[in-house]
Amino acid sequence: LNYRYLNWSAGLNIERVSDQSFFADLTKSINAASQTSLPAELWGRYETSWGEVSARSSRYQTLQDATNSIVPAYDRLPVVNLLLTPWNWNGLSFGMQAQNTRFSHPTLLQGIRSYAVPQVSLEKRSDEGFFVPKLAINAAQYTQLNASNYSGVAAFRRLVPVASLDTGLVFERDASWFGKNALQTLEPRLYFLYVPFKDQAKAPLFDTALTGFSFAQIFSENVFTGQDRIADAKHITPAISSRWMDSDSGSELFKATLGKRYYFQTQRVQLIGESLPGNVNTRATSSDWLFAASGKINQNVSIDTALQYDQTNKEVVNSAYTLKYNPSQRQLITLSKRFTKNTQNAIDLSWQWKVSSNSSMMGRAAYSLGVPSATLAKGFTETLIGYEYDAGCWVFRVAANRYNTTANTKSTSLYFQFDLSGLTQVGAGSLETLKRNIPGYLPFESKPTWTYDAFRPF
Repeated sequence: LNYRYLNWSAGLNIERVSDQSFFADLTKSINAASQTSLPAELWGRYETSWGEVSARSSRYQTLQDATNSIVPAYDRLPVVNLLLTPWNWNGLSFGMQAQNTRFSHPTLLQGIRSYAVPQVSLEKRSDEGFFVPKLAINAAQYTQLNASNYSGVAAFRRLVPVASLDTGLVFERDASWFGKNALQTLEPRLYFLYVPFKDQAKAPLFDTALTGFSFAQIFSENVFTGQDRIADAKHITPAISSRWMDSDSGSELFKATLGKRYYFQTQRVQLIGESLPGNVNTRATSSDWLFAASGKINQNVSIDTALQYDQTNKEVVNSAYTLKYNPSQRQLITLSKRFTKNTQNAIDLSWQWKVSSNSSMMGRAAYSLGVPSATLAKGFTETLIGYEYDAGCWVFRVAANRYNTTANTKSTSLYFQFDLSGLTQVGAGSLETLKRNIPGYLPFESKPTWTYDAFRPF
């Protein structure tokens, strides 16, 4: 339920089920079957030229899996946000975000967290490169900290400055890409970050976790999500990218990026436990290598790949490879492989293939290659087969989907759907299931056979 009037907007969303196994027993999709937290939310927002103010109250129903216990999420009763639109003056940009949240939980530590992050930056960009220095102050306060058997502090304060410099250059030259005239760029980038140490071991953990290692993380100001930990940092991140662009249209044909982070000192702020002492291994170290590449090999074939390489142990830690073959509309085959050390090793094949001018077949097979250290067995995790027929004034779809609902059980669903000339749909689920399972899936759309103009004169 959503409502909007002028600069004001509000909404209400309530999701509840009768028992813990509701989705496992009755769901029609793997997304629904994997839900563990159902929100009940009430929110409001006021927007204006200088920024916005919003408030949201959230309570969650947690669904437990008999084989995998889940810690209930924190209720936020409420969370109030203030976001100021950046104000520019002589090339300088000033902005701020602030938030106040009351965290409630039946068993874990509760309390109120307030924080504000004012910041100023100078952004200079041109065709030859960019230069962006930035300074921010992260201020936070925790009050009314309490829980059963809790013996920590009742309040905590933190004030941490954050300084960064992001700069890069762009070089260009004429080149070719598989026989096509192209413009190639070489784009070195350097990112420096300095955040002084502030002991935060006594601060609670309400919504903070370590982010996954990626290009987004190595160019960010904090290795943690949320606001409960601000990591101390003194490091530099060099990276280099190269792009090939069509000389005629200017569209990007291919891009490759390589980068890593170099540390001038060891990070002392830890997610859990005491901070590391200041004399621990202050020698310069470096992160894993990151590599990413994506683009078109030719008119019909494209690739997308990402890789994290641990040069110390000489092994791949994370990888994702995707190969697409797309010779024409509604003719698409996608093959991908994903690997995460000790967590995931799987291949995924999906396709949509037009068998006539008005019908197509589609399907998907997701297969786990097994991870012995994580006791993940080999086998199919999800399969799907579907068919779609366009009669002009109506479209018929049918799909069968089998997937894991819990660690030990599977579910099979069969969907039928008629789309009647854009007026209404009989049956539900098949279109959403096909879109979710098949990247790039393009459905047939039913076409109205009549029109009506309420204002046409007689």
